[in-house]
Amino acid sequence: MMELNNIDVIFIALGYGFLVFGWASAVALILFGSRGAARVLVSMILYTFLLPWFLRPSIFSKILMAGFIAITGLVALQWLAALVIGKHAADSMVGSLAADLVRGVFKIAFRVLLGFARGSVEVIHFLSKKLLS
Repeated sequence: MMELNNIDVIFIALGYGFLVFGWASAVALILFGSRGAARVLVSMILYTFLLPWFLRPSIFSKILMAGFIAITGLVALQWLAALVIGKHAADSMVGSLAADLVRGVFKIAFRVLLGFARGSVEVIHFLSKKLLS
């Protein structure tokens, strides 16, 4: 049996929580005859088959799951906002949030790369001082 840490438990809880919420939403949309019911139903079938691969204990699966949670959250937010403020305003709001999310991902990635570059420059500087003295 594999040992689970806190992040694994959080991802498992979120994964199965989205699964239950998604199937409940799909059933509700089908019962009320919504036009978006087919789209939600297809995405839930896809999510049901992909969930076991999302929950594997690797960094790649955690990145995939985080991306899927972000996309699913944005879609759910757009759907709820469209009910309250209208479709056009909800599209604009979610588009802005998605752009901020992409900007944040690139900012984090470049900060990590910059940290690696600074660290390697520090190591080279330290080694050159030791070797030349």
